[in-house]
Amino acid sequence: MVKRDGDDHVKQWKKDKVKEIAEKIRNSPVVGIIDIKKLPSQQFQEIRKKLRGKAEIVVTKKSIIQRAIEESGIDKNKEFERYVEGPVGLIFSSEDPFKLSRSLKENKSRASAKEGMIAEKDIVVPAGETDIPAGPALTELKMAKIDVKLDKGKIVITKDSTVAKAGDVISKEVANALNKLGIKPVEIWLHVKAFYQDGVVYPAEVLDIDEEKLFNDVTKAYKEALSLAFNIGYPTKDVVEIMLTQAHSKALSLAINAEIFTKQSMEAILSKYGSRGKALMSLLESKGYGK
Repeated sequence: MVKRDGDDHVKQWKKDKVKEIAEKIRNSPVVGIIDIKKLPSQQFQEIRKKLRGKAEIVVTKKSIIQRAIEESGIDKNKEFERYVEGPVGLIFSSEDPFKLSRSLKENKSRASAKEGMIAEKDIVVPAGETDIPAGPALTELKMAKIDVKLDKGKIVITKDSTVAKAGDVISKEVANALNKLGIKPVEIWLHVKAFYQDGVVYPAEVLDIDEEKLFNDVTKAYKEALSLAFNIGYPTKDVVEIMLTQAHSKALSLAINAEIFTKQSMEAILSKYGSRGKALMSLLESKGYGK
């Protein structure tokens, strides 16, 4: 086999790249594997720009990423490496994985629909006037099942029109109509396959948890459990605290009403008599006594 002059150079380049990325993986608090399969170049650059200062993205060959993860030594059980499938990249950050995942979703970009794409959700063309003049466009919009009419030489969409349901394959007619109307229904963001932090791998399905909903659900469950435990007299730490507070309140009320002098009740009893004395003095003064 004839050895080519450039072979050694290519091998050394790969070794250097693997070493460089492995070092990044070891030194980064959070490392993520991102799916770049359906990410157009323009949108990718826009997202990269928006994340500047928050995260660094590295895109290279899959084999280099796999080798770098292996050489970093962070993934003893290969739990993280198994997410390196298809066209992927790496994202490095010091942000919490959940916050970073949310930030990636918030930094969405939009793209035009293309024939053959699968609609991720219903695509609705809203009713209203357009700047499109009468002509072939009227027929094109009708072919996409958009309700239109002519008004003063301009095309008007008469009612909201659903041109594709979630899961539908976008047809050529629908793609052309949406482009003509300037509607970009495709949401583009960096899909995270998994994050690694402090020895823990967080898959995408874990990162998709709605933190606010989770907090509300846990709070509701806690309140319901506490109420049940209190009503049946089950002595947990929180229930005992409520029981003691309630018992103290009842005992104090009884002592005040029965005029039993204790350290806690004395002030309230004296205050009660002080109020009565003031009321009696006011009554006597109104009758002409004490003047």
